[in-house]
Amino acid sequence: MKATFRLAILTLSLLLTLSACTEKAPDLTALTPELEELGITVSVGVSFNKVFAKLGSDMKKPDAVTVIPPDGFREMIYHLPVCDLLFAGRKTGEKLNSMGVFSIGDLTLISDETLSRALGVNGLELKRYALGLDRSPVADMNAHTPPKSIGKS
Repeated sequence: MKATFRLAILTLSLLLTLSACTEKAPDLTALTPELEELGITVSVGVSFNKVFAKLGSDMKKPDAVTVIPPDGFREMIYHLPVCDLLFAGRKTGEKLNSMGVFSIGDLTLISDETLSRALGVNGLELKRYALGLDRSPVADMNAHTPPKSIGKS
């Protein structure tokens, strides 16, 4: 069981790395027997930025792959509820809804001034995400951030 799990994780990791480089959906059929044996479901989002990749992984569950391409993301996501966007939680969604913003597409149309007044810099960041402008790198899970300061106690 341990060997099967390790093989499944290694294979999935390789498939996801390759798909991220090519922005094409990985073929998970080779993994199906191992995943079934382990009772694991996999939902994968592939996109040109990590916010949309996460959104894609939530769009189809279980055992599905969703590709959100740079040239077709508006058609795929602008109709979705604004709360589906990463970092737009329930409270933020309620506030946006009270302003007439119900979908991710609606968020792209609201003025920066209005958004900033209501949600501050976080509102502007959400709009950048909705516009597909997130270019932040995926962090290496093995990277260690050095402390910013060392205090005396």
